[in-house]
Amino acid sequence: MANRYRILLLLSSFLLLVAVRTQAQDPQPNITGYACSSAPSPCKTYAFYKAQAPDFLNLRNISDLFGAVQSSHIANASGLPTDTLSVADGQPLLVPITCGCMKNYSQANITYSIVKDDTFYGVSTRKFENLTTYQAVEVANPTLVPTALQIGNIVTIPVRCQCPSKAQLGSGTKMLITYVVENGDSLSSISKKFGAEQQNLKSQNGKNLTLDAYSTILIPLSKLPKLAQVHSPSPTPSPTAASPPAPPLSPTPTPTPSSTPTPTPTPSPTPSSTPPPATTAPPPSSQSPFSSPPPSKSESGLHRGVLIGASLGMARSLLYTAFFVFWMS
Repeated sequence: MANRYRILLLLSSFLLLVAVRTQAQDPQPNITGYACSSAPSPCKTYAFYKAQAPDFLNLRNISDLFGAVQSSHIANASGLPTDTLSVADGQPLLVPITCGCMKNYSQANITYSIVKDDTFYGVSTRKFENLTTYQAVEVANPTLVPTALQIGNIVTIPVRCQCPSKAQLGSGTKMLITYVVENGDSLSSISKKFGAEQQNLKSQNGKNLTLDAYSTILIPLSKLPKLAQVHSPSPTPSPTAASPPAPPLSPTPTPTPSSTPTPTPTPSPTPSSTPPPATTAPPPSSQSPFSSPPPSKSESGLHRGVLIGASLGMARSLLYTAFFVFWMS
């Protein structure tokens, strides 16, 4: 009997150790944004954004989305001619934002007006391309009920950002660009895309940086990067542009006396010749690449937190039970 108690005691101790180590190695993500720091604020910085069909292929529409920013400023920061308006689908852009400390979070508050079919989740993931989270939008708008939004409601969208610290400013870092991690990104590819040092990326975002899709990281830079240019595909020439070749001439048929034709009975269709009934193809997906991320990092983090909490509770219960039974014996 005593051996069983010792085994139970060792097992519960092991579970407790594993749960504590897991919790220490997997801290809960901050789903509402970056905490305010001692960095001087407010500051001018940029958010990385991609032009997307159908509504945001025009810089004026994008400038209206982000509020007080001119389309020419977006074009200039993105390496495009200042008078650019139309851009290709997927064109990378840098949108100027003003970052500051608000309600203990470092963010750029964007004023947005609710339109038909809007939800906090849809606005944050589709229109703002995961530069914020729906949880952060809820925190920034405590007087609005997320399930009862009305057309015309004025909403604050907290875009994640941060200002460089005094030490960073002293070492030449002039901006921290907010970037949403994409599927397939690596530290090397992000470094190459922005011309940033990998070590600076780790220092800014944590040594144990994990690049989870749809999460945000900060890119420390001393100057604006040169973004890749996406060109619209050339239109396909119309098949009616050239006249088709004339058909070959055939001899004129000689008319012959006509006789009353004998009507030929039309064969009735057999079951084998009946075409199968038409099936309706499913409608094509209208979702953008930003609209349907898997369960967000915050949600998966919360799920992991529930599992960790359950493990801790179970381990503690087993440990206390083992101690009590061992003491009673």
